[in-house]
Amino acid sequence: MNYLEISFHLHQKDKDGEDWIIDLLKEELLSVGFESFVDEEADFKGYVTEANFVREDFDATLKNFCEVYPQNVSAIDFEIATVPQQNWNVLWESNYESVIFDDVCCIRPPFKERAENVRYDIEIEANMSFGTAHHPTTALMITLLVEEKLPAEKKLMDMGCGTAVLAILAKKLGFGSVVAVDNDCRAVETSIRNAEQNNVDIEVLLLDDYKPEPEFFDVFLVNINRNTLLKNFASYAQSLKSSGKLIMSGFFEADSDVLIAKSKYYNLKFKEMRTKNDWAVLVFQK
Repeated sequence: MNYLEISFHLHQKDKDGEDWIIDLLKEELLSVGFESFVDEEADFKGYVTEANFVREDFDATLKNFCEVYPQNVSAIDFEIATVPQQNWNVLWESNYESVIFDDVCCIRPPFKERAENVRYDIEIEANMSFGTAHHPTTALMITLLVEEKLPAEKKLMDMGCGTAVLAILAKKLGFGSVVAVDNDCRAVETSIRNAEQNNVDIEVLLLDDYKPEPEFFDVFLVNINRNTLLKNFASYAQSLKSSGKLIMSGFFEADSDVLIAKSKYYNLKFKEMRTKNDWAVLVFQK
């Protein structure tokens, strides 16, 4: 299976450019089949399988983006190239560095050496799945997760798990039961391999096979785009035990008000917001 490598250049009206508008475009591209991105000095590259690339949807996404943000972007240039499947590992390995969170943990690819002087060393195979700890939303979630004080019997959900990096860390931190769910078969397969590689016992499920249980989880992590969060807010809240925490990210700070307003319908109390590079994470308690 071949991938398309699409190089993007945004004509931004601010001469210095703004990172948040590029991140916002990436979010839109994810909704039309893109799976991964590589940042360059001023531009970025996106990757999508040939099978998932629908030119009409792609063109409409770029056109709509420029119409919605005319004050920021006047045009978007792009070039399309084909990347054979056998070359993909070489490509992502060249752009995938380890991420270290103080003395707590190191998230690293298989081809990087173990970090010294950290409590938890986590080896993550990406294989185009979201969740290598480089994105601000994943980093925010990791920081909050590490701060959780928990007894061993606590149950955690990692919804939209990607590579299961959060689920794996949660198990290493001491959660008694950890479930990881994604709607992408490849993400599920990658998550299972990552759990085995890190010697942790977590349950990994395809979303279609997941049967929500009411008041089951002590902590519910969800790192997905804003629209999906709004659509499924009720299900997330119902899955929480009394006093349980819902920690959600995958959206910009500017979107936080609508999510906080939505939470009030489900008996959730807003506790905290943290931000990084215009991205946000919200914490609610039932």
